[in-house]
Amino acid sequence: MESLLEAANDPVRFQTVANDLGLRFWISLAWWTWPVGSIVEALSAGTLSPEQLEVLGRERARQVRLTLERDMHSAWTKAMWKAIADRGEAGLG
Repeated sequence: MESLLEAANDPVRFQTVANDLGLRFWISLAWWTWPVGSIVEALSAGTLSPEQLEVLGRERARQVRLTLERDMHSAWTKAMWKAIADRGEAGLG
């Protein structure tokens, strides 16, 4: 674990260390580079086109749905393992 903490600020090194430890970790590269500091700044300056805003909105909504799906899957998995453990402790397994 200490080697992971030491590599925390270097994503490429962190990936290498994690993989060497048998952990599944990979770096996802950005598919689009945002050329400004913030969406609010771009909207205020008028440099954000409606098409760009639509793409950003769609992508953000997709990310939120994916995060929610992962969280629900994680909660379901934890609940199932707890139910299995509880059954075993009660002598029902």
